[in-house]
Amino acid sequence: MENIIEIGISNEETLYETYNKKFVSKKLIEYILEETRNIKNNNDIKIIITSELKNSIDYETLIKEGLEKEYKNSLKTYQRNKYLKLFYLLIGIILLILSQLLKDSVIFKEILLIGGWVLIWEVIELQMFTDFEENIKRKILKKLLNSKIIENK
Repeated sequence: MENIIEIGISNEETLYETYNKKFVSKKLIEYILEETRNIKNNNDIKIIITSELKNSIDYETLIKEGLEKEYKNSLKTYQRNKYLKLFYLLIGIILLILSQLLKDSVIFKEILLIGGWVLIWEVIELQMFTDFEENIKRKILKKLLNSKIIENK
């Protein structure tokens, strides 16, 4: 089954990025992603663009470049989170070990213990929420990159 996403472009401000007319608007990419979230994995996607602009624009290339840029940004976020999780985990474990080695200062020992657990919970939160959402976003972007984009005049 094929799902259709309809986009109406009434002016250049809705199509292009505000400060760079070479790129598609981030709001348009976000709209396409939001409309695609409800589509099941086995369904194909077709994007139909209705434009009121008079000049000739290659919508398919423009939108696919925007989708590819968003996909690369998602991969960068995933890589950054991977290193951040490793850093937080190591620092958290070090703080937990230090809290067990301290015998004299009860307050400092508790501060290190709480700090260590906070960092470890941050690793879990990044894994469960941020990475999960980015993974779903990348799957949708891959599907959109393989979709058909048709201009309806």
